[in-house]
Amino acid sequence: LNARQCRWLAVVMCAVPLLRWRENARTVKAETILRLLFGPLLRRRFWQRAKAKEHQRRNEEARDQMARLTVERMERLAFFKLLPRSCVTRMIDQVEPRAFVSGEFIIQEGDPGDNMYFIESGNVEILVKRDSTSKSRNPDNMILVATLGPGAYFGEFALINDEPRTATVHCLSPTNTWALSKMVFTRELDAAGCEEALHLKLREIADQRRLTNMAQLYPCRVANLKAIPLFANWAPEKLSALIERMHPSVTHAGELIVRDRKSVV
Repeated sequence: LNARQCRWLAVVMCAVPLLRWRENARTVKAETILRLLFGPLLRRRFWQRAKAKEHQRRNEEARDQMARLTVERMERLAFFKLLPRSCVTRMIDQVEPRAFVSGEFIIQEGDPGDNMYFIESGNVEILVKRDSTSKSRNPDNMILVATLGPGAYFGEFALINDEPRTATVHCLSPTNTWALSKMVFTRELDAAGCEEALHLKLREIADQRRLTNMAQLYPCRVANLKAIPLFANWAPEKLSALIERMHPSVTHAGELIVRDRKSVV
């Protein structure tokens, strides 16, 4: 049995004796216990189903309102310029509409990534946490990176890297998007017989954009170096000169940063 089946088995095992008690004794006490035990569970399931139906309804309405993605629009992005046109066309045929209301979060920093989004209408803001260890999801406690509107896209890292989301996307208004899933992207690349060199080139493009974002969001400052004991006694002018010679770097899971007893440039 999986975890879900085990939970429902436990519910049934608890409910049957109480239902029999209610049928035989018909006491107020039995009814109260039933409500206390199973009321929250049933309300939660009802809310989840209602929310799923509402999302489905909005997505279907958005499909009728939005213009389809075009090959020309996707080929404006470096990600898709390298792919065969037939491959891009098949991806377009499999994108799904996703509609969001004002105030809703499309993606959350730290969550697994599974879709790339193309904005058809509406506006969103890109946010990053002030403290990477914080669990707060309040936009007021985050740093505003950018505001995006129709024609923009986000979440492309999810198609290339098996890494958590690096930012939060929050809707400023009702927003309609097209979502391209990682599963579709990977399947169509394999079906097109794309070589390993193309996969590496796509990762290189993603890494270059990430480096640009890092330089803008997390610039190295004199105060950062002063906090390191090695540089604590250095003059500010000397630290500034050092910062000018520094550059951001991206390292993927499983890659080595430094090898023991070997010089690394």
